[in-house]
Amino acid sequence: MLKLVQPTADVFDHWFQESADRQAEDRAWAEGGDVSTHRAQVSAMIPRLLPDGKETPGHTFRVAQTEAGADVAFVWFGIVPGMPSSVKLLFDVYVAPEHRRKGYARTILTRMLTEMSAEGVEEVLLHARGDNAPALTLYESLGFMRTETSPHGKQVQMRLQLG
Repeated sequence: MLKLVQPTADVFDHWFQESADRQAEDRAWAEGGDVSTHRAQVSAMIPRLLPDGKETPGHTFRVAQTEAGADVAFVWFGIVPGMPSSVKLLFDVYVAPEHRRKGYARTILTRMLTEMSAEGVEEVLLHARGDNAPALTLYESLGFMRTETSPHGKQVQMRLQLG
């Protein structure tokens, strides 16, 4: 059984650093340019987006753990400035490579979407790499609809209406 727990400060710092690095890599792939430039942009954005770190209101972070207590995944949902509070963005869901293909991402997202709905969230948005067929298939199986695809298909925007 997979547990979703709020991360401690150290665990959050580890997973969040990896999340920021992946976001920079994905941006460089989708938009061009080098990863270090995109990493600097992500680093500059984070204090504005999360002024109180993991305690910033409107943001939810969870680490998925196995029954044995091993951390296997990280998920982050949050608000975006200028958007209604009833809309959340799935900033990141990441399952460590050695734990993939076990249904963890589906379990995590199903539980988190149920939690978001119970909290009054009406819509969830996300961006995914256009070449990440397993992720796109998962999101579509959960009811997400593609709303926009970037030129050359490198980035896909999706939305899910809750409730």
